[in-house]
Amino acid sequence: GMTFNTKEEVQHVLNAYHIKKVLYYRVEKSSPTLIVARCVNITCNWRCRVTFITRSQKWELRKLSGEHSCSSPIITQDHVNLGYVYISKSILALVASDPSISITIIIAHIKSVEGYTISYRKVWMAKQKAIEDLHGNWEQSYHDLSKLLNSMSEMVHHYVQFHRVFWTFKPCIDGFKYCKLIVQVDGTFLCGKYKGTLLMAVVQDGNNKIFPISFAIVAGETTDAWFFFLHYLKRHVCPPDGLCLISDRHKSIKATYARQGSGWKPENSVHVFCIRHIAQNFIRHFKNYQYGYVLLIINYFYLFDHISTILNCSFFANLISQLMG
Repeated sequence: GMTFNTKEEVQHVLNAYHIKKVLYYRVEKSSPTLIVARCVNITCNWRCRVTFITRSQKWELRKLSGEHSCSSPIITQDHVNLGYVYISKSILALVASDPSISITIIIAHIKSVEGYTISYRKVWMAKQKAIEDLHGNWEQSYHDLSKLLNSMSEMVHHYVQFHRVFWTFKPCIDGFKYCKLIVQVDGTFLCGKYKGTLLMAVVQDGNNKIFPISFAIVAGETTDAWFFFLHYLKRHVCPPDGLCLISDRHKSIKATYARQGSGWKPENSVHVFCIRHIAQNFIRHFKNYQYGYVLLIINYFYLFDHISTILNCSFFANLISQLMG
């Protein structure tokens, strides 16, 4: 009879057949070496038996009692055998090409391919399964992390618990040489299964495209965490003098800059604040979006070295008065 490599392949073929024929089956018995399936309609004699053969290490179809002698009594929007595991196989290529693909688009895709409108939750679970199949799960990723850091064991001869990790890539280090000498740093919370904070540094290339250069995972945006990140950023990725470091007004970053040993100091670099963060703080403090807009306008004019001319311009005065109401 037909042979299959895995038990999952057997289940996938059974599901695909019944979904296409608008029929239903249930698993009567399942074990590590056996699958017995039969029609949900008790008047139908369709039955299937697939067994794992030890000698060939394959699953073999041992019994198939003909075609279904029944038909689906009702037409439904969903199909009981259209599970999230089956869907994950169908959308694997979509998720691989665009991991951020929306659930709505996937629902429409399944509707066009299979003819069924499935629930949001089922599609969400299928997408998570597809991501896991492509990139591994959380546990496996953390298990692999120890392998990546295994080279450090040659220098460490006792137990070490990692509290923070910094990494970069050779293309990032090599590419930095051809980018603008402006380094932007920021942090964001990790919202997955494992918490923490991701710190990141980016620059701009000659085409004004964002070019990431280094990363770190830390417990939080503390002074020690930012010192750890900025120290290794300066040491391994961007050692040249004359750099401009852009950040938000986080107290930990301000305290770290010019701290002895960080590699950043007023003599070899300059530290400035991101105008958009400042504008957001204005909006949050004054509860008025116009203040933030005015601040952004002043900054843009300043960047073009026209601030003195613009401030005396009636156009700018009228614009501010309109924004301020």
